[in-house]
Order: sequence, then structure tokens, then C-alpha cells
Amino acid sequence: MAPAASGRPAPARVLNAAAARAAERVDREDALQEFAGPVLDQLNRALILNPESHETHLIVALAHLQRGDLDAAETSLRETLTLRIDDTAALAALALVHMRRGAVDEARGIEKHMRALAAARYVSPADFAKLYVDLDETDLLFEWMERAYAERRGWLAYLRVEPLLDSVRDDPRFGLFLERMRLT
Repeated sequence: MAPAASGRPAPARVLNAAAARAAERVDREDALQEFAGPVLDQLNRALILNPESHETHLIVALAHLQRGDLDAAETSLRETLTLRIDDTAALAALALVHMRRGAVDEARGIEKHMRALAAARYVSPADFAKLYVDLDETDLLFEWMERAYAERRGWLAYLRVEPLLDSVRDDPRFGLFLERMRLT
């Protein structure tokens, strides 16, 4: 199908591409749901061996988030923050829990706390990007993704499959970012 006179793809092509992306997301979500159970089993074994591992608690929380278990995710995030009080990756994930529960004020409180931390010490721009996707602040998300790109943050390598970013996949800036990263 040829592009429309405006230079944009014809509407049928756009709809087919959007349907394909939606189907890909559903397939990925189904696979992640199926995969999360065995992953959680292994992570819980790891916690038996090293219950002080804040990183393992964080990964457990992310697996619970993927499954939609907000209570278990919050419990794991609180444990992460007990072990490392100002872990900004955990704070960003906790903001997501609050947003999914409709507790916008609590999520905004985390944003304020992270900004205060950033005034005193380094905070990864990837953590701010995650925070702003949680808060549905798309312009700020892309601003912080640019900063993460400038710092060559490793999280960016997962953009193509990061479920957290599903809400912005149709934004033209996301596609351009993936192309620049050579992830298309």
C-alpha cells in the first residue's frame, strides 16, 4: 500500500501496524505472566541464601508487579527500602504501585523525594525515566531517557521489551529513540 499524499502511511497500514504491536504486547504479557511464577520460585530460593540482598528483593517486587500483585510488590519494595533506604529504582517502582492504586499524591511525594536526593547525590536518569512513565509524564520521560542515553545507561538496552514502557510505544519519539539505539 502506498503512502497517502501527506507522506504518512495509509490508514490501513497504520491500523495493521497498531494491531500487530497490540498483539505483540498481549503475547509478551502472557509469556511474562507464565514466566513470573518460576522466576519468583528461584528468587525466593536466592533470598533464603541471602536475605539481605536488596537487589533480589527489588527483582521480586518487579516480578510481582508484572503479575499485577500490588500487595506483594509493595511488600518486597518496602523490604528493599528497609535494606537500602534511598534506593531510587525501588522508589520509582513504589511510585508505580501507588499510581496503579490511584494514590497520585503518594507517587508525587516519591517524585519530590527523588528530586531532593538528586540535589544531594547522583540519581540515575533511568530511575527518573521510570518514575515519569509511572506518573504519565511523557515529555519528562523522554527528557530523562535522553539523559540516560547521554550517560549510556544499561537500562536503555531493554527498551524494546520493557513492559513498563508499553504506554508510550505508539509515541513517535519512542520509535525514533529505538532507531537511534539500533533496537528496531
